Amino acid sequence: MLISELGELALIEKIRGYFSIGDSGVLIAIGDDAAVFSADKKNIVTTSDLMSEGVHFDYTYTTFYQVGFRLVISNVSDIYAMGAVPSYLFLNMALTGKRSEEEFDDFLKGVREACEHYNAKVLGGDLSLSIKGDFYSATLIGFADRVKTRSGAKPGHNIFITGNTGDSAAGLAYLKYVKKRIPMEKNMEYTSREIDGTILDTVRRHLIPCACNPETFIDKIKAMIDISDGLLLDLYRICAESRAGALIYRDNIPVSDGVRAIASMLEMDYMDFVLSGGEDYELIITSDSDHLDDCILIGKIIKDGFFFVDSDGIREKFVPKGYTHF
Repeated sequence: MLISELGELALIEKIRGYFSIGDSGVLIAIGDDAAVFSADKKNIVTTSDLMSEGVHFDYTYTTFYQVGFRLVISNVSDIYAMGAVPSYLFLNMALTGKRSEEEFDDFLKGVREACEHYNAKVLGGDLSLSIKGDFYSATLIGFADRVKTRSGAKPGHNIFITGNTGDSAAGLAYLKYVKKRIPMEKNMEYTSREIDGTILDTVRRHLIPCACNPETFIDKIKAMIDISDGLLLDLYRICAESRAGALIYRDNIPVSDGVRAIASMLEMDYMDFVLSGGEDYELIITSDSDHLDDCILIGKIIKDGFFFVDSDGIREKFVPKGYTHF
């Protein structure tokens, strides 16, 4: 059987089965947003993300700066999803020899500005030649007093998200449609007479994303994951680790004007972006609290099954879908 027939989730479970941590002092290994081990009474949280040309980015509509910035954000978001604070980053690159010095500097500038914003220090890494395509990887180390995981959800917990979903996927769809770069950077105001402001804001969510820091309500969190592969799929991952199900209040899920506008332009269903689009880097949180500041209540953890419920109380089963590599 080909690995593409197995699917990403099955492959991760196979990897987990090969590598037992035993009695090694490791607190959390494969299966969460990051690994956790303890040293000198500190929880050390470590994550790693890889970006490959043609899969995670396309230089047709992405600048080198944006690739570097997004690489850092994807790692920071994983660290935040564990309730940790990012500290040290190791950067790895395999590049074709066709890249110019200016392009290389642009990438490093994106990494630097993201690291400066989230107070992470680059300590080292590795550099290699690639025969075909560019590959970037980062490993980020953080520290946490109390680690949050995907496995703490229980029936009766409320489900919250920290912001809109679908914006990044809609922004990417727009970029693929126009087939050109929009040279946004973090510390630069970008305007365009050709592109509506709401669409531009949505595109920015893809090109210059933000990682959400849960520190203001960290004590109320029971389970948490960042939304990197889609709202429904990442919620499913919490439920799978917690051995529970979910009831989603469909009418409570926020939708931005930009997502609606792009979906209308491309003649697509905007809810496909909202429910299954990835790389928003918002957080899904379960809590026994009825309210979390700056969060949106979208559902409740139940014993089993996955359902939408509307304002009339009518339930509809759903299959968790999102972005997977295989």
